[in-house]
Amino acid sequence: MADDPLHLLDKRIKDLLAVIRKLDGENVRLRRKLKEVEGTLAKQELDVSRWEGERDLVRARIQGVLSDLEPVGSLTPNRFEVLRENRS
Repeated sequence: MADDPLHLLDKRIKDLLAVIRKLDGENVRLRRKLKEVEGTLAKQELDVSRWEGERDLVRARIQGVLSDLEPVGSLTPNRFEVLRENRS
């Protein structure tokens, strides 16, 4: 009976069906994981975009403050000259 070709074929088919079920389950798990990762990636892309906008605003503010300070810097004496005068 063990050498029966139909029995061997039936066993082989059952083994292949088990492999297919296992692969289908793995496929479902991987698809769920992919959707989760895609969601995380989309959120990170939004965060990066927001951070870039905030960075540009901060850069513009800093440049504005530095521009406002340029005239003030030219009116004050050089710090090292003041220190030299105080030592004399």
